[in-house]
Amino acid sequence: MSKMTNEQRRTIYGMATQLGIYEKNNPNDNLHALVYGLTGKESISELTISDAGTVISELIRLKEGQNLPRKSKATSNQAHRPGMITPDQVKKVWYFMYRLAELDVEPSKARLSKRLCGIIEKNLHISAFEKDPFRFVTFDQGIKLIEIVKKLVQNEKRKRKISI
Repeated sequence: MSKMTNEQRRTIYGMATQLGIYEKNNPNDNLHALVYGLTGKESISELTISDAGTVISELIRLKEGQNLPRKSKATSNQAHRPGMITPDQVKKVWYFMYRLAELDVEPSKARLSKRLCGIIEKNLHISAFEKDPFRFVTFDQGIKLIEIVKKLVQNEKRKRKISI
């Protein structure tokens, strides 16, 4: 299979930078976790044209989801609603969600955002929607959500060590 194009590489890094998931010279950043979760490849340079297309599609989906709350004029000038989950908390939740996806024995057919909505609804007892799963999550619930997802990752890691 053909390696990805330079244009695809620029698109991936550009979109990841806009989303705040790329950290230069950090192979353990959220971009690399996303790439690994989608393709099973640890290095972006290993991506084929098809793999790069998959990653770009997911980045577009994440970018569209990120922009939804900012479309209305009421929220366009504020990055964070007081009393609600912070952008840093959101990043941390996604970090653990991508780690959880990496630990799947078989890749889940459900999108990561759908899985997250299930976790939010089950554990926080609030509504969550794929396009904006954090819409109704308060700051305190954000702290709890991070701990829940972190614990899920730790449990999966423990299970894999036992079964290996």
